[in-house]
Amino acid sequence: MDKLQGTGIRCYMMPGNDDPSMVAELIGGCDAVHNPEGECVQLDDHHEMISLGYSNPTPWNTERELPEDELLSRMENMMTRVRQPEQLVVNFHAPPHDSGLDTAPQLSADLKIQTSMGQPIVTPVGSKATRRFIDSHQPLLGLHGHIHESACVAKLGRTLCINPGSLYSEGVLTGAIVGLKKDGVASYQLVRG
Repeated sequence: MDKLQGTGIRCYMMPGNDDPSMVAELIGGCDAVHNPEGECVQLDDHHEMISLGYSNPTPWNTERELPEDELLSRMENMMTRVRQPEQLVVNFHAPPHDSGLDTAPQLSADLKIQTSMGQPIVTPVGSKATRRFIDSHQPLLGLHGHIHESACVAKLGRTLCINPGSLYSEGVLTGAIVGLKKDGVASYQLVRG
């Protein structure tokens, strides 16, 4: 964070579903980083961003999970502050259900990966609230995470949705570089380093 001090570069970071509450406190204590959760942030003259780091329920009962109806309620509440919905960026940790960004191994009740003919059975595990919100509002861009093994880019109607996946257990940072233009997405690239 020291490298950002005094540069004028804005950095947004929020906790995900399995982050303890102290993570938000740590982010809040850093002058160079802003936690955008629950806010409508003006990114530039043309684009706004709303953010939600909670997820739909998981088998692991992590600290920041909510029922689908509460997720949708929080999303819709933020939407009331958006002035240009057609240029909106949604930064929702949980990816939209059945979008390709949410494919994970199917688990048994005792959390074992289910297989068929020696191969893992995969299933969509994303948020139905996120999917409903995107299908309904058709924002410009959806930035997602949560499903580590599902790095993917997909279009849902006019909305470009990106999940860069995660390889943090291997010491690799994954991300996406997205260029916005006045009326759309100019470019995007998944990156690892």
